Amino acid sequence: MAPRSSVAPVLCAVLWVALSLTGHARTLPSEVDKLLALKVELEARGLSYLLDTWRCPEVGTCDPCGASAGANDNWGAWHYVACRVVPDREYRAAVRAAGVTESRGSGRYGLVTNVHLSDLAIEGTLDSMRDVLCPFTHLRELDIDGGRLKGPVPRWIGECFPRLLELDLSHNELSGSVPDDVWPLVPNIEQIKLEDNRLTGSIPPVLATLPNLRVLWLDENDLSGTIPPEFGASNAFPRILSLNLEDNPKLCGAAPNELAVDWRWHLDNQAGQSRDWFGFCQKDACGVFVTGGTRVGGTCPQPWELESSDPSVSLNCGKRWDQCGGTVAVDLPEPTTNGGGGGDTVIHVPFDGARCCRRGLACVEAPDPDASPGTAFYQCVPDPTVSNGDGGNQMEVRTTTIPSEVIDEYRETNDAETECAAAWGQCGGTAGYLGPTCCEGAAPCVPLNEYYAQCDPTGCARSLQQCGGYDHDGSQCCAQGLECVVRTEGFHQCVAKRIVARNKRTGREEYARRAEDGKLVAEARGERCVREFGQCGGFASAMNGFGGSCCGPLRCVKKNDWFSQCERCVGTYGQCGGGDYSGGTCCASGADECVEVDEYFSQCRPMASGEGVVR
Repeated sequence: MAPRSSVAPVLCAVLWVALSLTGHARTLPSEVDKLLALKVELEARGLSYLLDTWRCPEVGTCDPCGASAGANDNWGAWHYVACRVVPDREYRAAVRAAGVTESRGSGRYGLVTNVHLSDLAIEGTLDSMRDVLCPFTHLRELDIDGGRLKGPVPRWIGECFPRLLELDLSHNELSGSVPDDVWPLVPNIEQIKLEDNRLTGSIPPVLATLPNLRVLWLDENDLSGTIPPEFGASNAFPRILSLNLEDNPKLCGAAPNELAVDWRWHLDNQAGQSRDWFGFCQKDACGVFVTGGTRVGGTCPQPWELESSDPSVSLNCGKRWDQCGGTVAVDLPEPTTNGGGGGDTVIHVPFDGARCCRRGLACVEAPDPDASPGTAFYQCVPDPTVSNGDGGNQMEVRTTTIPSEVIDEYRETNDAETECAAAWGQCGGTAGYLGPTCCEGAAPCVPLNEYYAQCDPTGCARSLQQCGGYDHDGSQCCAQGLECVVRTEGFHQCVAKRIVARNKRTGREEYARRAEDGKLVAEARGERCVREFGQCGGFASAMNGFGGSCCGPLRCVKKNDWFSQCERCVGTYGQCGGGDYSGGTCCASGADECVEVDEYFSQCRPMASGEGVVR
């Protein structure tokens, strides 16, 4: 077979012609070749069963990016990869490097910018994957978390991926120190996630100088020494959202000065950000966490103190599922009578590793009914006594949201008067949601999940029904299309929506302050009859000397002790309420009653007619 390097140009040229003819394909042929090489590597690691979408039915049909590639949050047609919009200059350079002629019909989104191999239990070292990963020079995000990778974090990550924005190597078995030579090579990086590994040594001060860093997670390692004083400098981490250094038992000394998160900057710039950083803050730990499971805030121990058997200073405690006690099987060679080797003898000796577990884990025996007598196995498992607040047995997930006063100040500065959201419209969301937070008719804003809240008018009062006032313990909101307005302090009523200035905090308008209502009040004081829906009685009316109770051809209908209003009564079988109805609620005939048929319709029906009156 010819070497791969000699096959690649031919393969690229063939694929490029085919993709140009299809018109809808978006993947640059050189990117296809890189992914096919990665596929071979993953299959060799026993992961072929996860790559069912990584296929080319026939020559020229390989299109990992897919026809819709280029959308900011669009994943490719092949699982675990995505192709994003890249600058034209970068795209053209990639085309020239591939040695092919650009086809305008094929689009400009054919560069792989995301490789997410999360939770695939990939084993080995990062160096063993260099040859298949390094060619992705346009990479923005590289995630190989949740695996069994060992060895150091190599410098070539910075050399190969100068445009990198996110690096997630968390939940592996990586060892060695946190490198200091990678980060200057990726100056625009936004996320560095190395938590839950076996990293040792000190924290490099250079991390504090990264201008766009939002997330730095180094927790659950074995880092030692003091936190660099550079972390507390006034110009450190100018864009940080989340810094977590917890569960590093050897970290000690003074804590850095309180790091202030510049929430206002994030609000001003969220439209152009590559991620929803505010949703991130509500989903994952966000804030500054440096003291839990460390000696930060106290003096650094002397070397001999680190040898203490006290579990509180134990080092290298087990990760989840690590063995922490019991016995270990050991093979002993069994000599033969003629001096040659014979069969192996297996014996069990006491476990000689760390007998402690990391914070949030407990060392528990895992019974094995088939185990030989005298053997045992203990391992680190989630501690059932540590709850995450929702019934789980994981470490507490701590989150931070943007302070409400920052959101309010931002709205005051940048937003005009915001209309309240309509029924079933969005009224809340992630920490940085800046849409309407009040609901039409003062309906409740109900969270559906951690990312979305919706106006729900179910149970709200309908037209002309009471929605507030003295001693009112019923619904405080109105159905869709209605507003809860203040008729008097003792009676608030749902009326047809009219767009006027609202109280920004509550979303309500005060009906009694309108000019037309002032005219009604004046008429009432002059003992003249008031018009439809004008006040004709009530304690507040009498106290203010209104005195008018005349409704002319209308009827004065008592709503409560505080308010009565003039209404045009409805004839038998006429509508008297429901939904967005805005007419009278009284029945003209004393023999009728207003009966609710459903939430949209009420009707005046004879009380004793036996015609199926709905009670």
